[in-house]
Amino acid sequence: MKRKDQQEILDFVKNKINKQNRIERSYAQYLCQMSLIPNSRRVLLNVISAVGFIPFILACLVKNIRLGIKSSVENNERAKPPRAVFLGADHRNIPVKLNHYIVHKATDQYLLNKESLEFLLKKVYLAYVMHPYFCLKITYKVAQYTANWLNYHHPHAFIVTSEYSFASSCLTEYCEAINCMHINVMHGEKLFFVRDSFFSFHQCYVWHEHYKELFISLEADIDQFCVELPPKFQTQLHQPEITRLSNKNRVFKYYLGGETREELDHLAKHLKEVSTKFTILLRPHPLYSDIDETRRIFMGIEMEMPANIDILQSLTECDLVAGLYTTVLFLGLCMGKELVINDLNEEKYERLKELEFICVRSAHYRLSELKQ
Repeated sequence: MKRKDQQEILDFVKNKINKQNRIERSYAQYLCQMSLIPNSRRVLLNVISAVGFIPFILACLVKNIRLGIKSSVENNERAKPPRAVFLGADHRNIPVKLNHYIVHKATDQYLLNKESLEFLLKKVYLAYVMHPYFCLKITYKVAQYTANWLNYHHPHAFIVTSEYSFASSCLTEYCEAINCMHINVMHGEKLFFVRDSFFSFHQCYVWHEHYKELFISLEADIDQFCVELPPKFQTQLHQPEITRLSNKNRVFKYYLGGETREELDHLAKHLKEVSTKFTILLRPHPLYSDIDETRRIFMGIEMEMPANIDILQSLTECDLVAGLYTTVLFLGLCMGKELVINDLNEEKYERLKELEFICVRSAHYRLSELKQ
């Protein structure tokens, strides 16, 4: 979606809410996300949610009763040093400043007790009963937090990667009610996208000032941001230099991620032309690339398999880091590498610029210019 269309959605929604109210921030983010999907899907989501709403609540209450977990503990039972529950995939995303927490992986359970149900009734259901999908999704997340809150004997914080979730601001309000910090950590590349709007955490860690300004432009709470690179980047920034590949040419590596089949065909032709100037290596995406198809499309171009060389060594052994829209480009920027951005689809390149992709806004070469 174009930037101006997203800005219109933001302007419309922000005039309907009180940004001082975190529950309304969640509702605003919900409205922004619903504007991105067809009406038919919205209706379907709400119908399914209305049917499943009461059974889910009853199941969570019954399970809590059966387990018999106490809702409260004495203050002296809240262990020190402080503990946190991590609802994320990669612990290396957790900033060093949060090392004072003993971090536990979240359990995959869902419980509701009297306190959490009262919170939902007063803060959510009474105001948004006509939005069953909104109510069910927040109930689901509150039940997840409640289960971990009880199982880990009142942790001091929840550390999450959930700026994209419209439940996030409501969960910050819930965490406040149970005397717990709600901390978000950035875990992937971001553009201007209304999906990530209006959110409010107690703390939100971002990789760079650019992302702070980007989120503020998306109406996120201005007072929550902390700028710090996560350990997965800092480790790579401070690793000793690894011996470069032994050849006389500069090493150019293209990191796949986000290209369409048509764009891959165009890219293969272009990389073969660029190979007269550089030593070209292509690195498939470890999850999304079809290796057999990639080999066929890029026949004659050497491939670097992710399973054979980690991303740190891969980046250290190249001079130019190339790609379309990938976190690897940001990592290359952090390591002082020369960036090459795929602009073979001019419209997509201009869209990345419009949506404030940090690497497009930084010094870089355009791929189309390298064969000239």
